[in-house]
Amino acid sequence: MSNANWAYGTILSRLGVDIAEIRNITAPVPTADTYDVTTHDSAGGYKEFLVGLKDGGECTLEGNFYPGDPGQIALINDFNSCTVRSYTLTFPAAMGATMTFDGYVVTAPEITAPVDGAVGFRATIKVASTYSLFLTFILIGTPTNPKCSLILFSRYLKYVFCRSLG
Repeated sequence: MSNANWAYGTILSRLGVDIAEIRNITAPVPTADTYDVTTHDSAGGYKEFLVGLKDGGECTLEGNFYPGDPGQIALINDFNSCTVRSYTLTFPAAMGATMTFDGYVVTAPEITAPVDGAVGFRATIKVASTYSLFLTFILIGTPTNPKCSLILFSRYLKYVFCRSLG
């Protein structure tokens, strides 16, 4: 049986205000520069690399354009003011996952009006530095503690602890 989760109910908020009518969200994908350091002495004829600076990636969103939505209006205002803002991507409760990042709107909401569909919008938020992915798990019956709850686990394993469930 698959462990897949239904994405319905995922929310992107800006400074605590949900952006309405989003149909598709692509979370940021961090990347890193690489530098080729291959020499004539490199083993086996394989290239060698060093990892350089990291890039936090971009968050893209598409949805139904709703000109009265405070969240969509804020995206336009943030693009025009070149202001970094805090965003939270909250996945459905069954997943127990939240992603937070600061970013700039680098593609203002592009309004689309297809002849056979709803008026839509697309926008892109560039991550300003790093992001955090927080996961909440409830584990019952672990080998070391029959009633253990892993409360908070970040992408960088900053906060991991157990507490008794009863």
